[in-house]
Amino acid sequence: MRLVCGRKPTRRRRDEGRKRRSALLCGPFAVLANMDATMENIEHTLPLYSNNAKKKSKKKVNSEYTYKLSEYETMDFVKLRVSNRYMFTGRRNASRLAWRAILKHMGLQGKMTASQAMKKWENLKKRYKELKYPPPGVQVFPHSWRWYDLMSDAMEGRLAGSAPIIGPLPPGTSDSDFLPDARPRKRSMMGGIGVMGMHCDLDEMDTERATLETERAALEGEREVMGRERMALEREQAGLEREMANLDRERAQLEREKAAVERERGLIEKEKAQVARDRLAVDRDRVLLAEGRAAEENGAEGQSCKTGGQRVVGSLERTERFLKMFEKLVERM
Repeated sequence: MRLVCGRKPTRRRRDEGRKRRSALLCGPFAVLANMDATMENIEHTLPLYSNNAKKKSKKKVNSEYTYKLSEYETMDFVKLRVSNRYMFTGRRNASRLAWRAILKHMGLQGKMTASQAMKKWENLKKRYKELKYPPPGVQVFPHSWRWYDLMSDAMEGRLAGSAPIIGPLPPGTSDSDFLPDARPRKRSMMGGIGVMGMHCDLDEMDTERATLETERAALEGEREVMGRERMALEREQAGLEREMANLDRERAQLEREKAAVERERGLIEKEKAQVARDRLAVDRDRVLLAEGRAAEENGAEGQSCKTGGQRVVGSLERTERFLKMFEKLVERM
């Protein structure tokens, strides 16, 4: 066998071959090939991830159990929540500890978690608000829901003090006495490409969206009610202003009438003074008449004196009659 050895490539040829290979690798065909490979990896990985996520979510939904409260337990549940609202301060873990205290008082610490109790209370409030403040144009029948009157009393504060006041849990209380709350779901890695994925529960998003829409409709209803009340208050204020104006006019009329009465009283006082002067004149005439009669009795005067005395007596009688009539007229006024 004969071995044929070719010539060794020179340095120049090696450089040219290296350039051609790098051009092929960095060209558009190489980029497209890399993109196709990446997309194939993603397409093979996404179904696996979605199937695993669905299986995990189904397992979690099936494994979660919610205790159903009886009628009496629901009534006690609402009354205890309203009567012990002082424990729900809004601080961290205050709501969870308060619900645990309520569940322990009811003897349900082994049947329901604090998060489930919180969700039960929020669902009751949501249902009450939907019936209390329906969207415009929607007809509802609130009393068809059996807990409407109970929640109405609870939300309006009429159930305060209807249940015993529960103190906070003692310091030595162990978490093992209560059902553990559901753990939050963790983010998972998408296999093969290192992209972080997030669980997105569409049902929960729809529930939250419906809750927000209900609250928005309730706020709109409250705004309309407040607008109507404001218009009613403005009408009442306008009516009060009109009544005040009428009272001012009546007061001015009374002041004018009072001034007229004062003027009439002044005139009456003047007339009374005139009557008093006339009475004094009559008294003087009576004195003169008495003197004339005395002179007549003594025989000091003749027939002429008798005639003059008779005239004086007649004038005095007329004056007395006039004064009596004038006094009656003054009394009538």
